[in-house]
Amino acid sequence: MSATIVKKIATKTVLGGPTNIRKMEDGPIMRIMGIMRGTQTGEGDNGPWTAFIGNFQAVNLTTGEIFVAAKAFLPGAAGEMIEQAWNAAQEGENPAENLKFAFDIKKLTDDTSAVGYIYTAVPLVEAKEDDPLAALASTLPPLPQLALPAPQPEPEKTGNKK
Repeated sequence: MSATIVKKIATKTVLGGPTNIRKMEDGPIMRIMGIMRGTQTGEGDNGPWTAFIGNFQAVNLTTGEIFVAAKAFLPGAAGEMIEQAWNAAQEGENPAENLKFAFDIKKLTDDTSAVGYIYTAVPLVEAKEDDPLAALASTLPPLPQLALPAPQPEPEKTGNKK
């Protein structure tokens, strides 16, 4: 199945609205992965939001549909976790250029929630900054062992001692 390019990846974009999501079985409903290169923040009807900027792909695990976008929103704790990892990676002398992540997003029926369900997230990889040089180095053959020359015995002095 070919990927559909969308403006942003969000649960609503990939899965449909709350009415559709409520009909889904509890369990994994979406897989999202990406290489994040920055954030964008704003204020909306539901309060402040943070979007992740980079290259992202999401799969609707019910239909198999694949979506790609340059902007992504992650639900709840997954979004908070990635935002914290990104902020930490920006500190210091050498801030990260990007951050890789992947999650399976699960739906869990919850009668106390206004929409009747909540999301949980299962990290599939440890969120980490991408080090392009380390990635390149990992594809190269090992360095040859540098051998030091064997120690040579000192020549004995010959001759008469007086």
